[in-house]
Amino acid sequence: MKLRNIFTILASTLVLAFTGCEKEAERVLDEVQVSQSYVALPKEGGSTVITVTAKDNWEFTDCPEWLTIKPVTGAAGETEVTFSAAAVENANNGTVYLHCGNAVQTIKIIQGIAELKIYTIAEVLAFTDADKGKTITVQGTVARITGPTYGEFYIKDEEGHELLIYNSQPSFDNIKPAVGDVVTVQGPFTIYNGTYELNKGSVITDVERSLIQLDEKEFIVEKEGGDVDVPMTVKGNGVKVNIDEAGAEWLSFVGTSSKGLLFNCASYEVKQGPRTATVTLTTKRGDKTSEGLFTVTQYGITPDAQPVSEVLKLETSKDNKPWVSVTGIVTGLNNKGFILTDKDGVSIQGYVNDTPDVKIGDDIMLTGAYTVYNKVAEIETPVIRVNSEKNEVEYPEAKKVTEELIKELDGNKVNSTVFVELTGVPTGDYGDVLIEGTDGYGVSPYQALKKFNYPADYKDKTVTLKGYVLQVYKNKTLRINLVSVE
Repeated sequence: MKLRNIFTILASTLVLAFTGCEKEAERVLDEVQVSQSYVALPKEGGSTVITVTAKDNWEFTDCPEWLTIKPVTGAAGETEVTFSAAAVENANNGTVYLHCGNAVQTIKIIQGIAELKIYTIAEVLAFTDADKGKTITVQGTVARITGPTYGEFYIKDEEGHELLIYNSQPSFDNIKPAVGDVVTVQGPFTIYNGTYELNKGSVITDVERSLIQLDEKEFIVEKEGGDVDVPMTVKGNGVKVNIDEAGAEWLSFVGTSSKGLLFNCASYEVKQGPRTATVTLTTKRGDKTSEGLFTVTQYGITPDAQPVSEVLKLETSKDNKPWVSVTGIVTGLNNKGFILTDKDGVSIQGYVNDTPDVKIGDDIMLTGAYTVYNKVAEIETPVIRVNSEKNEVEYPEAKKVTEELIKELDGNKVNSTVFVELTGVPTGDYGDVLIEGTDGYGVSPYQALKKFNYPADYKDKTVTLKGYVLQVYKNKTLRINLVSVE
């Protein structure tokens, strides 16, 4: 990939630009310290004492049942804390979190294990199917964060080998890792569709913060363009700036500023989707090299918002996708997008092909290409601007799903404004609910969010599903955006 590559040499202007920020960063990072972040307890039972040095009140959380911590809370100053456990037949291990102000410190607890092996990413990538299910510990640098809601991210080594960390909650929220941080992660290894990963249940046990700390990681620029001032803290010697190929023609590096680094964005007077540049910053101190990463997104021309009902009248085809804007409240979520309902009660699907960042009750402006795919009215890969959050959501009175209703909807161009309900017992792997006395007519919860844990939590139970109709599948099944399961 072609990169715009700039290195800001070690001049006094660069050093002075970051001096004030560095002191603030040190204060935050030194808010709480422990004498050791790894505690080993004997298999036959016993205790270990560590020292907590804090500048404010502190508290341990997520203590496993087999472990006793005394004291669990404390005040500023130095405090001796005792970790103890009874005898164990095999082994115990876990992670506890020490909270102090805005700082979180992890402490790994091992009982009955003589030595904890930390694998390299290269070693993990040499595993085979025979290693599936093995719980391992691996260390690497956070390369990119792909799913913060579920704690999904990639770590890499110095050779560029990458490993997926899948579903590391709640440790992800406690640690809040950033691109460039060196993390230690423990979890069950698997290979899924050719991807090597640590699977669900992974835990971040330790973090070494990057030499680059970015106060913001996403910057929005309007069509007129202009300067982008990136506030940051650098503890290394100089900064290397890489602007990826997507931004090389319209985003330029200007120099240092009182906050950090200054960039300039060209104008973008076009009726099309946003353009995004990814900027990678690299610094080095001694033998340690760290990276920081942020994005700059610039919107093109935003058309005036229309009622959804007017958008649904537009002609659309593979080669003609009108560029439109609508406003409304987010009333439904799925793993491919969301439902937006405007003030007239008319709905449309925002299609992002991923778990959306918006939440139920968000008032948003949605700009994108209008299309109809498999009879579903959608705004594709939309630009989303949140006007307000936590608004009250009123759902329409649900229509009872009947065989006649499915036949009536079958073939319709747009179905997402219809709100329905059906009561029954989920069947099959996807939790379809069938209408009693019919030849396979019913509803299917399309791409339901993981929070429903559907259908696993509702197997063999009578449930009432409510949601927005997305399409009729194979003439008999209403695919719905699930809103509730009762």
